[in-house]
Amino acid sequence: MAGAWLNLTPEHGRPELVASVLMSMAAQYWHGLDALRNSGAPLQEIRGGSGLLDMPPMAQWMADALGQDIVLHDERDASLLGAVDLALGHQDTTPIKGGARYRAKEASLHARVVETWSAIAEQINSRL
Repeated sequence: MAGAWLNLTPEHGRPELVASVLMSMAAQYWHGLDALRNSGAPLQEIRGGSGLLDMPPMAQWMADALGQDIVLHDERDASLLGAVDLALGHQDTTPIKGGARYRAKEASLHARVVETWSAIAEQINSRL
């Protein structure tokens, strides 16, 4: 799979490139959440682990971008543990206690993520 920046001009610098990568990441996550919601799967909370979400400003940004609260695990292998739970058919709906919770606050960022995903999907579909 290949990636590209569309409509890139010499006026675009490092800040714009970093912002576009983050926005694309958030759009991909939002697409996954949207697919879960459309499948009828109950979505009570988003649980996150380590990585970018270890930085409180990034965790808050992602909660705002997704328009949904995020609860962080202290567990370093949260993604692996979540995949194992899904594979085993576990449906643990117990809210996590003690983990940091980031509440979605900035609705305009979420709207931009949805708009970004729509533009990405349109570009992909036009090339298929």
